[in-house]
Amino acid sequence: MKRILVFTGWYPSVENATQYTFVRQQVAMMNKYLPLTTNEKWKFVVWNKPAPTDIFNHLMRRPAKVSVWKDEEISIFTHQSVLLSHRLPMDQSFIHLRDMYTQFPSVLNELGGTPDLVWCVTLTSASLWNRFMEKNKLNIPFILQEHSVPLTMHLRHRWNLNEARRMLKRNSGVVVVAERQFAEFSKLDKSIKPHLIWNAVTEEFLSGTSKNKNLSNTFVFLFVGRLSDQKGLWRLIDATQKLVGNKLNFVIKLIGAGPDELRLRNYIKKKGTSDYFEWLGPKPSEEISREMDKAHAFVLPSFYENCPVALLEAQVMGLPCVCTINGASEKVLLPGNGIAVQDEGNGIALGNALAKMIKGYSHYDRAAIRKRSIAEFSPDVFVKKMYGVFVDAMR
Repeated sequence: MKRILVFTGWYPSVENATQYTFVRQQVAMMNKYLPLTTNEKWKFVVWNKPAPTDIFNHLMRRPAKVSVWKDEEISIFTHQSVLLSHRLPMDQSFIHLRDMYTQFPSVLNELGGTPDLVWCVTLTSASLWNRFMEKNKLNIPFILQEHSVPLTMHLRHRWNLNEARRMLKRNSGVVVVAERQFAEFSKLDKSIKPHLIWNAVTEEFLSGTSKNKNLSNTFVFLFVGRLSDQKGLWRLIDATQKLVGNKLNFVIKLIGAGPDELRLRNYIKKKGTSDYFEWLGPKPSEEISREMDKAHAFVLPSFYENCPVALLEAQVMGLPCVCTINGASEKVLLPGNGIAVQDEGNGIALGNALAKMIKGYSHYDRAAIRKRSIAEFSPDVFVKKMYGVFVDAMR
């Protein structure tokens, strides 16, 4: 049996709970699809410090303790530690080396032995794990999977920069989710050659119908994401002026929540286009997949992305997509699956692309889009690629 310890490190902000969810989903995928890739047995244990539910107690002092709970057949170790302030930078997670030493025997017990590989999520957790191994004279291969750009968010101090470079000299592999991360790691260590492995969609999006029938007469664009400046919704609102001016019959449905929702609603009212937007609020994956099934196309007007999972999900559901060129979205929009447009921020180019999508919609084959996308973004593809990284690291 191969034993894999998944070390997530410290998540000092509520927003990072989303990334923690991705970790759980990816480990669940490994548990399900690894038996289809190899005859070997695998066991995963996730070691998390602290759990997202404890983040809200960031001003309270708590005694360090260890709890173990089960989720999707994954063992999750939760470290409920002393959180001094919600402003505590991520790099100060190194203060918990002593707590890690206390927990480690329990982690080994749950694993059933020494891990064959440690899968570290984020640069900070990998640096922390490397320091822990050095202090305890351990020699266990470990890989780093990094979702974030820029890496400077992990490197607020020179001390952390040195720790990261030290870790990269010792790690057995780096996995990134976006091409732009190559340059980031090259700045730290030019010898690093990361593996590009896109995120995978979850099961809910593999069961869509991808049919062109039963769609409403009103053309439905769907957006899924956080209602924040990063997602470019201001220019999406401006872009609708083009569609309204051309008297096109459309509606834009928005799934998600975020800090800019009220401002966005007010801006839409100011533009006089309230009738063209529907606010659906945040929804679980099952409901998102159903909304995608009922939509004609997906739109992602972001100014910035790394590996936009919603764009992957939409393509797997067979939706033609309109996205803005931002260094990432256009990289994961597969050829023939939609339109990537360079918009200067005023929504003019985006509006033209949306109008083009409506007028040329009959040329898109949802079944073909779905087939191409499943071949790139399905869980089994992700697992096969990660398995290759695992095997190389354990040699």
